[in-house]
Amino acid sequence: MAKCPEQHDEKNPNCLYANPDDCCSFYQCANGKPYLMKCPEGLQWNSKQLWCDWPENSDCGVDGKSADHKVEEHKTNNNPPDSEHDSEHDSEHDSEHDSEPDGEPDGEPEGEPDEHDGEHESETQ
Repeated sequence: MAKCPEQHDEKNPNCLYANPDDCCSFYQCANGKPYLMKCPEGLQWNSKQLWCDWPENSDCGVDGKSADHKVEEHKTNNNPPDSEHDSEHDSEHDSEHDSEPDGEPDGEPEGEPDEHDGEHESETQ
């Protein structure tokens, strides 16, 4: 059975490691178990940056195998989640990003007066 590092690596807090047999995949350790993850098509694992990167930026070996070996393979079920869950997640994700960092919704400038400001004051005087 495959093993992940026993000690937490401060330089690699997400526990991401190269696959020694394939430049286009990597392992992510969770609860002490390594899970094989695939890079998007056309990208290769970059062990220095700890992400999938363009081949010219990756540190993959000439033979297509990674020079970095830290874990053994532990295969998982890579079936996609059900579509109902995905659409709920996507709408939640989209709504989180519909506002500016200051919390104001997109398209409403901060600090500009409302077009009705001041009208009520003249009516009450």
